Amino acid sequence: MESGRHAKTQQGLTLVELMVALLIGLLITLGATQLFITSKRSFNRVESLAKRQEAMRFLVDSLSLDIRTADKGGITTNGDDVLRLTYSGTRTEDPYCRFTEALQWVEYTHDDPSSSVRIRYQCTDTGDMSPAPLVDGIAGIGFSVAADGTYVDVDTLFLPLDEETEDERSIRFRVTNRNSVIE
Repeated sequence: MESGRHAKTQQGLTLVELMVALLIGLLITLGATQLFITSKRSFNRVESLAKRQEAMRFLVDSLSLDIRTADKGGITTNGDDVLRLTYSGTRTEDPYCRFTEALQWVEYTHDDPSSSVRIRYQCTDTGDMSPAPLVDGIAGIGFSVAADGTYVDVDTLFLPLDEETEDERSIRFRVTNRNSVIE
């Protein structure tokens, strides 16, 4: 009977029980917050990587198309980071020119202050187009043309993926000029 009377007198939690419950709740909240922050950082890093990969794919596709379709002997470098490709008017319906024009030449350069690869081109009916940024986020780019002009080696150095890492990513690829190898 005494135990029943003791149960009736206790009507709430003690201060110690309340503090323990608050501490457990705080630990769970801190764990959930840390999980959210880690997930957000991971998401941002994956998104940044996807943007870099898309920029790299676009640069490789653009360079490859232009190098493959240039005239035989129409590939020159003007230093290590300038590539000039010439065409004899056979490349029409081009992304650079209007439908009635043919591409005359394309020039790729690297702009150090903005870390972008720039493109300049000329079509048959229009004047020299001023350099326009093609891809941003490039720390450097280098071109070397084979002595016989059949291929171009491209070295590209990308900026770090985020501010926390210091290592830079680079890509090397070789593109063969179709007009130089097909006789």
